[in-house]
Amino acid sequence: MPRYLTRNCDGSTNAKYEILNSKSETSTNHQSPSVQNLCVCSDAVRRFSMLGVPPNMPSRAHYKLWNCTDSPMNKNKTKVEYLPDASVDAALDAEIRRLLTTCFTKPQDAVFKDRRYFVEPYPHRWVIRDARSAIIAHAGVHEKAVEADGRRFRVGGLAEVCVHPNYRGRGLVKAMVACIDEWLIACGYDFALLFGEPYIYQSSGYVLVNNLVYDEVTPAGEKYKAPEPAMVKELAGIPWPTTQVYLPGPKF
Repeated sequence: MPRYLTRNCDGSTNAKYEILNSKSETSTNHQSPSVQNLCVCSDAVRRFSMLGVPPNMPSRAHYKLWNCTDSPMNKNKTKVEYLPDASVDAALDAEIRRLLTTCFTKPQDAVFKDRRYFVEPYPHRWVIRDARSAIIAHAGVHEKAVEADGRRFRVGGLAEVCVHPNYRGRGLVKAMVACIDEWLIACGYDFALLFGEPYIYQSSGYVLVNNLVYDEVTPAGEKYKAPEPAMVKELAGIPWPTTQVYLPGPKF
């Protein structure tokens, strides 16, 4: 069973557990370099026991999580649920892939029949469920970085953002993006980045940029830096660079 902790949201590598004891309601910290780091944002407090409590933790400890339902950016108070990828079992994997294959129908999207990501897996995802608890909306988040002018910036890369056709037009994408943006801010990211239609994301504060390049490979196997328009949101008061911005690795 995987184990989780909340990351120091200043971006430091010395991660700590931040827990809330269900009996005393007092906060305690426990350092542990051997477990996976997750700076968690969600709509409700969840028990560590749902995902596996490390043996040195109180058995009734809780995650201290972000309440995305009450976010001022989530105007419709839509319930947005955080799902760490490591917690996805076979049944949930199948449900996520069904939604992705329903929403993404181009020939290259056939990959979703076999896996729950397009190019690279991502550690974080948010979903919205209907009244029957079926997943009707989904967004994944990569932990990425971009480079420009000799500097490196932390970037949260949104991917596979989708809503079931029967539930579109209800602001569900905006609700998920609002939750993700607040989580990225709390975790010290500089920018949110996605590849999508401007008309969908402009109302959430994203702007179109045309100075991004990423790693691509020709059919002959030659590597080169390919330009790609992207949607960006500034999260830390740092302006997006005006010179060329390099995203190491493939487009997500």
